[in-house]
Amino acid sequence: MSSETFQIYRRIGMTPDQAAAATLQQEVIAGAKEKIAEGADFSEAEVRLATVHTRQDLVLLVYYVSEMLSEARSIRRRLDLILLLAILFAVWLALRSLDVLS
Repeated sequence: MSSETFQIYRRIGMTPDQAAAATLQQEVIAGAKEKIAEGADFSEAEVRLATVHTRQDLVLLVYYVSEMLSEARSIRRRLDLILLLAILFAVWLALRSLDVLS
């Protein structure tokens, strides 16, 4: 099922990562439905614990995304500096070839 679902998601234009995440999501939903169909009864304590774990996971994901954003900004600043230096070097070469700096 998962390979077939993955291929369907790919055909509708999802990236491989998006298709893998959507496939995993569908597998989790299917697993939960199977457990409920088998008569699994979740106690109030289990539901609360699952809610706490979900919140912990979300906090961790937000932290990871924040760190990645911080790294991306740092990389962008470095690339901006490199671009500025390249432009200054190109201008210097152009002026030098015109004998303006002699």
